Amino acid sequence: MHARGAAELMWGTYELVVAPASIGNIQQLMTPQAFDAVLLCLGEGVSDPASLVAHLLDKAPYAPIVAIASEADDDLALQAVCLGAQDYLLWNEVTARSLTRAIRTSIERSWAKQQIAESRLSIVWRLAKAAECRDEVTGNHVVRVGCYSKILAETMGMDRQFVEAIFVTAPLHDIGKIGIPDAILRKPGSLTEEERAVMQMHCEIGERILRDDSKAMGAFRAWRGLTVHGDRHEPVDHLLEMACTVSLTHHERWDGRGYPRGLAGEQIPLVGRIVAMSDVFDALLSERPYKRAYSEDEALTILEKEVGRHFDPEVYAALLHSLDDMRQVREEFNDSHCDEHDVPFVLAPARN
Repeated sequence: MHARGAAELMWGTYELVVAPASIGNIQQLMTPQAFDAVLLCLGEGVSDPASLVAHLLDKAPYAPIVAIASEADDDLALQAVCLGAQDYLLWNEVTARSLTRAIRTSIERSWAKQQIAESRLSIVWRLAKAAECRDEVTGNHVVRVGCYSKILAETMGMDRQFVEAIFVTAPLHDIGKIGIPDAILRKPGSLTEEERAVMQMHCEIGERILRDDSKAMGAFRAWRGLTVHGDRHEPVDHLLEMACTVSLTHHERWDGRGYPRGLAGEQIPLVGRIVAMSDVFDALLSERPYKRAYSEDEALTILEKEVGRHFDPEVYAALLHSLDDMRQVREEFNDSHCDEHDVPFVLAPARN
């Protein structure tokens, strides 16, 4: 049984569009139309489902995909599931009822995944805005840092999962400022050495907030039936892992003179190097109670002097190639366009 056989089984249940499984057809079909689900029929000249599944999920990250294969090709179907398909069936077991049930279940699973992802994204943005309420009048700073980081990651050729993750986690870079005393965070004059040391703790505070392994969380996870692996609780959330790294490393410097760990060069995770550039670039272009906004040319001159000292040369090169996209982000999320309910209510300046 081939794709046309599946179409016959589904007659009167779903409207089907039948096409050979190829990347070209995916590009042609997925752009103008919206699909409830995708049936990926393997074994008909499809020897490598990996590229097809990857391309489908790139076009539609939550697409419900059901793979169908013969017994001889069941390893291809299993491979497709491992890569992101929701389910698979064998041709000799396929009936109209089983195929309908598999499609319906896949759609429900995909919808649930999308709802969870959107909820997590909403929580992340609220956490980021909560941190800004203790900072200076930063308007849409965290939004722009997330967008800039996404653009830089794309320009540097990172995969979709990395790009999406850094877009979500970059806004949490200063979450640790929640734990810095107001007397230091909002001191109008220069900080003493002791105060500066406390201020620099915001990186590690943020990492601890996001990585929380407290006894209370341990008890909750145990109650929920989650397993414990060593002193860590599974499953590990890759977004929270990246958020921890962003918080901990965004003040490291390429020359090793940053904080808190004094990492140098490629010892600094790429997410930290990208967010460091995005954060400083936006800060230079933004007006603050204690400084004027620099022009783009002035900002680039300052950044260029710090290439190889503060910043990764490759990340700076990516920024230069992305300036048009950066300008578009700045225009769309200009501080003057910030919703009045989103503007932090504390107006005193804070520290980096």
